[in-house]
Amino acid sequence: SMTGMQLSMREAPVKGTLVGLQIYVPQKSLDAYKTQRALALDARVLWQRHDGASQLCGIEFTALTEAQRARLKECFDYFEKLPHFPADTAARG
Repeated sequence: SMTGMQLSMREAPVKGTLVGLQIYVPQKSLDAYKTQRALALDARVLWQRHDGASQLCGIEFTALTEAQRARLKECFDYFEKLPHFPADTAARG
């Protein structure tokens, strides 16, 4: 969602850790995808758990700017998905 995501990793960071992410937003052409500047986001690890050989962790984005929000929303638009879960919308009031 626009507030965070679940990641699958070999080793998950400890709950409460601040992490930096580089996200490559889907593009209409492979050339545009390859030449784009990655979307840099900061996040906090909220939870972690084992899932077979992988570690899952939930992260919450921190202090997103309007420009970051707009780029992140491009991912949802590309895949024709809603950028918020119903609980996200209700929580924002």
